Amino acid sequence: METSTMKQHRYALLLPVVAGLAFGSVYCGDDDETLRPGISGARFALIRSDFESTSIAVLDDVGAIIDSAVLSSALQAPGLVAPLSGDVVLANARRGSPGVLNIVDRLGTDVVTRYDLETAEVIGQLRVAPGDFSTNPHDLAIVDASRAWVSRFSVNLDPNAMPVDRANDVVEIDPSNLTVTGRRVSLDIFTSTATVQRDAGPAEVEVYARPSLLALIEDTLVVGLTLLSFEFDAAAPGQVALIDVDSAQLTPFVLPEATRNCGSVRAVPNATDLVMVACTGFARPFGDEPQVRASSGVYVLRIVGDQAEIVDSWAPREDMSRPLALNNLVPLSATRFIAVEYGTFGESGDEAFVVDMSTGEATSLFSAEAAFRIGISAYEPATGLLLVPDRSRSELRRYRETGGGFDLEETLTFTDDPLPPVSVYLVQ
Repeated sequence: METSTMKQHRYALLLPVVAGLAFGSVYCGDDDETLRPGISGARFALIRSDFESTSIAVLDDVGAIIDSAVLSSALQAPGLVAPLSGDVVLANARRGSPGVLNIVDRLGTDVVTRYDLETAEVIGQLRVAPGDFSTNPHDLAIVDASRAWVSRFSVNLDPNAMPVDRANDVVEIDPSNLTVTGRRVSLDIFTSTATVQRDAGPAEVEVYARPSLLALIEDTLVVGLTLLSFEFDAAAPGQVALIDVDSAQLTPFVLPEATRNCGSVRAVPNATDLVMVACTGFARPFGDEPQVRASSGVYVLRIVGDQAEIVDSWAPREDMSRPLALNNLVPLSATRFIAVEYGTFGESGDEAFVVDMSTGEATSLFSAEAAFRIGISAYEPATGLLLVPDRSRSELRRYRETGGGFDLEETLTFTDDPLPPVSVYLVQ
C-alpha cells in the first residue's frame, strides 16, 4: 500500500538492499521456501510468460539451462514488494554489473528490479510512477554504477500533474541504491498533431514522443520514439532522441519522412558508434500491408556526440518482394540483422528472417505455427550463438553462425511448466 510519504515524494523506493532472500517457485512443486544458491557463468536470461505470469530462466554460454526459474511471479521472498507481472523485459543497454538482471516491469506495475545472480539477492526495487498513474516504463540503460536512465512510455494528460509525473520522458535513477536522482528529460518537444478519420469525420489529434527502447553509444543515450497519439490512432514521421548523459542535453534526429513507429533502437555488436533503428510502420486499419510497407524500414545510424547520420538502410517499400521483417530487431553486425515478420491471426504464422543489408536479401530462418509467437532473440557475436524463442511450440531454438548463415544446432522444448519462452537477453 502506498504511504502518505510515498505519495508526497511521488516516487517510491519499494525495497532496500536485502541479503539472503529465500525464494519459492510457482511451478517447482515444493511449497517450502528454500535458500537459492548463487549462480555463476550465466550468459543468457530467458523470459517465459503467458502475459499474466512470468518467470526468468538463466542459461550458460552454450545455451544450456542453468536454472529454469531464478525469479517468477510467485516469489515468496520476504520483503519483496512487487513480484513479476506478465509484462516484463530486461534492460537492453547496460555497462558493468556482471551477473545482475536489470528487470523492467511495465504497464500497471512500473517497477525496476535488480537481482544479483551470483549472490541470489534482490539488490532493490524502485517504482517509477506517481500514485495510481502508470508511466509504463519501457527500457532501462545502465550508464555506470551510479547512473541509469528509464524511458517512460505513457502520457499523463492530467493538467494538475507535476512535470515529473507527466511521463513521456526519460528519468535518471541511481542503480546502486535504486533511488531517483531528480534529473529528467522531457520529450514534449516532439509533440505534434496529425489528422485521423473518425466516424464523425476527420479530426486533429496530438501525437506524443512515447519513448521505448534505449541504446548507449559512448556518452550518448539514443532513445527510440514511437510518436503515437493517445489513442494509438495516429503517428508522426520517425525520429529518435539523442541525449548527452552528462549534461542531459537533448538533440532530435529526423529519420526519413515516410517512416513511422521507430521505437526500436539497438546497439550494433562490435561497433562503438553504430545503432540500428527499426521503424515498424503504421497502418489504419491495423496491419494493412501497403501502409506498413510504405512507412517502415531499418536504418543504421552512426552516432558521434549529439550528431547522427544514416549510413545504411533496408526498406520494404523499395522492393515489393521483401518481407516485412521489422519486428523484434536484433543486430548481428553493421550490415545484418534478425527480425520477425508477424503473421495474421487465424491465417498465417510469424516468420523469422536474417536480413543482409549489403545485398538486400532476406533469408528465412523458420516459421511459427501462429501469429505473434516469435519473440526477441539474443545473439552472442563472440561465438556466433543465436537463441530464438518460439512461443507457438514452447521452444527455444539454438542456432550457430557458419559461413555467413545460421545452422540449427538444437531445439529446447519446455515441458516443466505452462509458461512459454518469449524473449532472450545477454547477461554480462
